[in-house]
Amino acid sequence: MAKKKELFKLEFEEKRYLKRSIATFFEEEFELEMGEIATSNILDFCLEVFGVKYYNEGVKDAQKFISEKLLDLYEIEKSPK
Repeated sequence: MAKKKELFKLEFEEKRYLKRSIATFFEEEFELEMGEIATSNILDFCLEVFGVKYYNEGVKDAQKFISEKLLDLYEIEKSPK
């Protein structure tokens, strides 16, 4: 089976923290112990489904911010006399 391309690069410690958080959540909410493979699969799923949505929202927010700043530059532009 071919390995999926990672959509988001996470540092080792970030990934470990997120997987530990997933395992804790399932243990506390459902009394279900999750192994390394299960938590990795859930993390990958969440990044694929939710990560792209929030990444794209961040890109749109940045586009809006930059557009507003460009308008500010046009407003302060001086006309030749």
